[in-house]
Amino acid sequence: MEKYVGQKSRAILFIVKFLLLFGINFWAFGTIIPNADGTGLWFYSALISVLLANNLVTPYYSKPVDAISYSVVSGIALYLVSDYGNWNIFEQSVFWITLAYFSAVLFISFAQIFTKDSSQEWV
Repeated sequence: MEKYVGQKSRAILFIVKFLLLFGINFWAFGTIIPNADGTGLWFYSALISVLLANNLVTPYYSKPVDAISYSVVSGIALYLVSDYGNWNIFEQSVFWITLAYFSAVLFISFAQIFTKDSSQEWV
């Protein structure tokens, strides 16, 4: 089994996931092209943060600074689509779990940056 996924394979996977996002958008909102308002924001943030980053830019390893930028962009997107007052308990729980995940990535990335050149052995 081949461990290395070539650039052509990553590009094909990107196209498949891109088309899958269009399908999900059609299923959820009844239109293939996402709206330019808050309902379409999930599509654009998923496309930019997840698909481009994971499949084309940094498919094997993300530097801590990349993880910081991805988590900040994802957190902003999460905030912009937030309608916390109208959500049920499940949606609120998913919101807090997602926010906790982005915060953990942010914290761990900064910790790695600050401890990278530490002379202490336990770090």
